[in-house]
Amino acid sequence: TSFPQSLFMDDNGKIVHKSLGFVKAEDFLEVGKTAMNPDLRMSGMKDKALSMKPEDFLSFAISSIQNGDREYETIAREYLSKQTDILTNKALLDVIMQTVDVLPSEKLLTDLINNKEKVAEVGAYPMAELDVRLVSLSVAYANFHFKNAETGAPDLVAIEAFLFKVIPQKAFFTSNYYAIEHYLRNNDKENAFKRYESFLKEASTKTSFNELCNMVIQFGSAFAEEDQLKKSFESVDNFPIKEPKNTDAFQKNLIRVLVY
Repeated sequence: TSFPQSLFMDDNGKIVHKSLGFVKAEDFLEVGKTAMNPDLRMSGMKDKALSMKPEDFLSFAISSIQNGDREYETIAREYLSKQTDILTNKALLDVIMQTVDVLPSEKLLTDLINNKEKVAEVGAYPMAELDVRLVSLSVAYANFHFKNAETGAPDLVAIEAFLFKVIPQKAFFTSNYYAIEHYLRNNDKENAFKRYESFLKEASTKTSFNELCNMVIQFGSAFAEEDQLKKSFESVDNFPIKEPKNTDAFQKNLIRVLVY
């Protein structure tokens, strides 16, 4: 993931530690000393990770992320599945907020969502930041668990149903965003536009102005035919804003600039 990358191996060729990116000579010597210490190097930390205290596991988690350790996610899910006081422990919440992509269970995800005021208080997180993170965790969980048994592709119907179950207020925007992105990634522009067009038709009653703007900015340029662009801009221009701000007209013009 970055250059240079240094791997430290034992005499059997097993990687016991790694260092990503440039470091000065004196710092690299310290990395080498860490690699020589069975208690501090990555392989040693992994061996005892599941028995660590939350504060120590957080340090291990941050180090693992910084070093691009691909085994960390599996270890983190197992560790979190064994914890009983996550909602009241800032270190454990920081592990989730800062380092984990997929949570170990739907129960933990829904506990975080249903108790987000408590989570925000214990973790000292801004509510807006927490809301974004909970949406991200919901999407990642759905993407990880709901796949077509034959092809391994994401099961869009199951993912959408799951999102409406756990984050109903954000599910309309999020499920459409996910589906459009999926279709475009697979060069299926026809289905991508059908989903995008359907979103635009319902946006005025099912999403916020900012979410609509986000969608058009992100995907409007992918649908650049004249009638497609017209639908994008009309949906923004005609959105019923209850309390218009002085910046709304500017934002509508800015969207055109960004899409063009």
